[in-house]
Amino acid sequence: MSHTPWFDSPEVREMQTAFKEASEAYRIDADIFWEDLSEEEKLYAFYSVCQRIYKGDVEQRGSYRYVLYDVFNFGPESYMLGLECNYMELHNLLGAGVDSIGKAD
Repeated sequence: MSHTPWFDSPEVREMQTAFKEASEAYRIDADIFWEDLSEEEKLYAFYSVCQRIYKGDVEQRGSYRYVLYDVFNFGPESYMLGLECNYMELHNLLGAGVDSIGKAD
């Protein structure tokens, strides 16, 4: 009798496909949202996000969750979104850079 590992089961592959489709749909919706903003709104959004990332990742040297939950005031729903948009990678790169130059002021 052959056993298919759970991670290679049709059910898991189906969930992976659904997750990829949902992620792509969210990316498309976010792009449409961005394109619908005025130039001024885009600048405000850019400034606001960069300011918060700098505060949480550089000044406060916070964890990934700390920046999402305490600096941005998001809830747990932001965790996967941050992974999907590569914020965790950016967070880790910023942390490594801050550590390498000893930036804290």
